[in-house]
Amino acid sequence: MKFYPSYTQPLSNGETLHYLKTGSSGPTLVLLHGNLTSSRHFQSLMHALEADYQLLAIDMRGFGLSTYHAPITSLQDFAFDILEFLDLLGINHYYLLGWSTGGGVALEMAAARPQAIKKLFLLSSLGLKGYLQEGSFSLSPLQPLPFFSSIEAELFKWNPMLQRIEYALSQCQEQTVKQILKPLYSHTPISQQDWAIYLEAAYQQRNYSDVFRNLLTFNMTEQYNGLVTGNNRIKQVTCPVAILHGKNDSIIHIDTAYQTKSYLPQASLHLFEAGHSILTDQLDQLITTLLKEMCTAER
Repeated sequence: MKFYPSYTQPLSNGETLHYLKTGSSGPTLVLLHGNLTSSRHFQSLMHALEADYQLLAIDMRGFGLSTYHAPITSLQDFAFDILEFLDLLGINHYYLLGWSTGGGVALEMAAARPQAIKKLFLLSSLGLKGYLQEGSFSLSPLQPLPFFSSIEAELFKWNPMLQRIEYALSQCQEQTVKQILKPLYSHTPISQQDWAIYLEAAYQQRNYSDVFRNLLTFNMTEQYNGLVTGNNRIKQVTCPVAILHGKNDSIIHIDTAYQTKSYLPQASLHLFEAGHSILTDQLDQLITTLLKEMCTAER
């Protein structure tokens, strides 16, 4: 795995985002990571594409090396951070890929500024009705899943299971954190070197409870998801979209991809013999699909 140096960009809200970059020519592809991960998860993908594309992999607020001064109140906060970041770098037209939680952030960016996005790639993405929507998800990665008596921000973070997870992250408890991460990488064995990278990324996260709450309350449809009524912002996503999902994803069930497709009939749908981390399960096939989709968009 090739390693890339980290750069910084201060924002007007007092936060500073760290990011990786490579490539000196060609279109720009912006990469947004998922929960319990960071920009480092994209290094192999960046290496494969850097000859023909300019790539930016960003640590979102509270992840990786980025700051977390102000708690997020929704995934839109992440989206607005990234939009300002791109404005400051003078990048006004780009491809956008969001993995898992990053897919929800990418959708919010697409709703806010669809004209800037050449194509939106939803990689094993959060569903339009948020996480744990009824009937769509296996809860095994989070078992025993606690009962969330309140989704109010002040009370939510006091949930015992969330406190346990945050403590394990802050104390770098390797065995516990490995157990939490294991469902992400259950389809293909991970080398010890990669495990070290992924564990470090998880340890660096400082916003787990806030993110988890906002995954539950995320809802871009017009319907009720069991916790909140949606804002129907999916209607504002008018850019081209490609949905990429693993058939064996145990974190975000494949039914979610079909649901997203039903709301975005213009989107293409690509299924992989993979779990939640297509980046590690089928990297070559993912690269082939991305190149084909981006080449088509450039015509």
